[in-house]
Amino acid sequence: MAMPLPDLADVAANAEALRAAYRPDRISVLFVGESAPAGGRFFYAGDSQVHRYLSKALSPYLPGHRPFLDRFRDAGLYLDDLVLTPVNRLAPRERAARNLAAVPCLASRLAAYRPLAIVGIAKTIATPLAQARARACLTCPLHVVSFPGTGQQANFQREIGEILPTIPTFAR
Repeated sequence: MAMPLPDLADVAANAEALRAAYRPDRISVLFVGESAPAGGRFFYAGDSQVHRYLSKALSPYLPGHRPFLDRFRDAGLYLDDLVLTPVNRLAPRERAARNLAAVPCLASRLAAYRPLAIVGIAKTIATPLAQARARACLTCPLHVVSFPGTGQQANFQREIGEILPTIPTFAR
């Protein structure tokens, strides 16, 4: 028997509580996803595809034996989402509309964060992410990589591997 889907408001509230626990004092590099998944998995819970592939890509840059999320936070890295409620189970038109509607809210958060670089995780959010950065009056570099799912894992690894050395936080 299939498990019932979690309530989206609960998913969003749990995601935001976890996210807040890992917010660094100063955000140097901001990673931005589309939204927390509707199924309840989440980067900061350590059980999502983004967590799996981003930790694999960043681990060489974040040495140590402490848990990845602690090293991520302590390096000034943070992952936020364009939309703060899950959109991955919406019809494409509604999903795109929610992404565009989230631009002002993300722009406000970007203005408060003032990151040195932004990395979008999903090519589909490139336009709203660029709009939010412009609206926040930021000029920091903006990179967008493939989402590490639906067969794009190798592209994600290649793309993130190409951009990390261009970001001062990761330059060696």
